[in-house]
Amino acid sequence: MIIVQGFIKVEPKDFAQYKRRIVLHAARVQILDGCLQYSMSEDPGIPGLIWVSERWRDIEAQAAHQRARK
Repeated sequence: MIIVQGFIKVEPKDFAQYKRRIVLHAARVQILDGCLQYSMSEDPGIPGLIWVSERWRDIEAQAAHQRARK
């Protein structure tokens, strides 16, 4: 299993628009072969900070996701 964790920093004034985009993105990623979990959540204490958490079956599944993003 491959686990990826990180964060995205968005200007607080742009957060509402960005949030709509990441909800759609997460829905598309969650159905990919090998995706075990893909979620994003807003940090309640830091405006504009989004935590990202991913779990993939293996490195090949995670790499296919990365290639598809380009």
